[in-house]
Order: sequence, then C-alpha cells, then structure tokens
Amino acid sequence: MNKNMTLKSLFLTLMLTGNVEANGASETYVFCGALDGAYWYWARTSDGAGKTVQGEWHSEVLSSGQSMTFFKVDEKQYKEASLLCRPGDVAQPADHSYSPWRTFQVIRPNGETFFAPGFYQLHSLEASFQLRV
Repeated sequence: MNKNMTLKSLFLTLMLTGNVEANGASETYVFCGALDGAYWYWARTSDGAGKTVQGEWHSEVLSSGQSMTFFKVDEKQYKEASLLCRPGDVAQPADHSYSPWRTFQVIRPNGETFFAPGFYQLHSLEASFQLRV
C-alpha cells in the first residue's frame, strides 16, 4: 500500500468516525440566526451567560457524497434554547464563533427525531482528500 493511500485511508477513517467529542455526549453553545444565514448572535440566558445544551455531535454521509454534521438534543432543551431567539430566528449549535453552520436533530419524547429548521453547511468528502504530502 503506498503512502498516499495510507493517508487517504486515515483521513477517511477520521472523517467517518470523528473525534471522541464528535461521537460522545458533549455540551455545545447555542446561537440564534436567520434562516438564510444572513446573521447570527449568541443565545444568552437571563443572567447574560451563553446558553449551552447537552447532546451528541453526529455526522452522516449523504448520497451526494457530502457529509452533514448535526447536534442531537432532546426536544425540551431545543425548545428552551429556541425561546432565547428573536421571533423568526432559529436556534443552532456551535462550539465557537468560527464553527461551521450546523443544525439540531431533535429527539421527541416518543423517540422520533426531526431536523430543526436552520442554515447549515454540507462538507465534501472529496475536498478532504486534497491534502498532498
């Protein structure tokens, strides 16, 4: 196996499995934004602190070959976070100011899930292999 194939296999494995935080329970911040991604602002609690939620980061490879990353939370947390947004804006997850636009996957009490509305970015797996060593 040549060096390029080994690196491609490594990157593919890392992208599909993610890091420990990406596949386990974690906490992330919430921001509010326009549905079209035109603007955003941090969701703040009544004492001015940044709103956080508990859940899990997940990534899925779509049939187009692109990947989508989302934060899975229970419906109660999602609704609480959404109340901190201005009317017409939607709650979205982010670890920091430079995080890509991602969305929530919400778990209802009966176990059903749905993707919350919001602006999000898809990532090309092919573009991930442009690194040359």
